[in-house]
Amino acid sequence: MELKSNISGEEKLTEKRKREILEAAIKVFAEKGYHGTKTKEIAERAGVSEGTVFKYFKTKKDILLDLLNTSSIDFLMRMIQEAESEKKDVQEVLVSFLKKYTEFVKNNFELMKLIFYESQFHEDLKKEFLEKVDKKITYLCEELIKEKIKKGEFRQVDPRIAVKAFMGMVIATLIWLKTEGPLENDIDEEKVLHQLIDIFFNGIKA
Repeated sequence: MELKSNISGEEKLTEKRKREILEAAIKVFAEKGYHGTKTKEIAERAGVSEGTVFKYFKTKKDILLDLLNTSSIDFLMRMIQEAESEKKDVQEVLVSFLKKYTEFVKNNFELMKLIFYESQFHEDLKKEFLEKVDKKITYLCEELIKEKIKKGEFRQVDPRIAVKAFMGMVIATLIWLKTEGPLENDIDEEKVLHQLIDIFFNGIKA
């Protein structure tokens, strides 16, 4: 027996049209920057009228905020929840998280670059990202480090500083994998991630 969907054809079309506008916005924003982009250009790239764009988004800023929420935040929150539910060793949890995060950044590089850049100039965008993503990731990693310190497996360090140092390593590595990785066919991304975790936890001193 075939189940009937509760989503009407009109609702499907609405979601499809909205997704097309968002995908077009990512491309135009990437080419011209947020401030250099006009809603008319987004409409042309999406193959709709400018009026249709305003039917879904009141302002250009709303498009940017929607991109943040529907793409990066939802995905990252799912990854955080999965990592929190795993009862593995801290390093295994981080490797699992990094593998998913690396794949996400690679597939959404232009969007992530746009969000990080524009967050410097838009307080509402910055607040949205920091509140929903950065604080969650920081909290998760801090708790993992605190647990290791309590067990005597890590020396006494400021967990927050340790997390920021770790995230700095992650971001730099992801940029390297994105910009140089494709040129180096011998790169094993999973090996890179394991090495990154190992260097962070154990250093490079013999």
